[in-house]
Amino acid sequence: MSEVRIPLSRRYDHGTTPFDTVVLREPKLKDRRAGGPVLDIQRGFVLRDDEAIWRYVSMLLVEPVSPGAIDLLDLADAEILSETIVGFFTRARLSSIERTNSS
Repeated sequence: MSEVRIPLSRRYDHGTTPFDTVVLREPKLKDRRAGGPVLDIQRGFVLRDDEAIWRYVSMLLVEPVSPGAIDLLDLADAEILSETIVGFFTRARLSSIERTNSS
């Protein structure tokens, strides 16, 4: 299973294990079924579903393992995490488009 390491802007202290990196595993179909879409297009606008994004963070989180550790993140680090989740879906979409066009 492939994992993505996300370096953070600083070290966070939570419980007995400080952390400065978040590790997420890449989502699979079962995660997509449980988490739903993170992006939607309505009237030509792309809308992000923040609740879905944070559901994925919870489902895909490998490290840190301490419950609640992610809640300590500064806004800038939280945005990087959010963009990583959205990136999983946009890369998958682009990959499927490229495969369709190359046939």
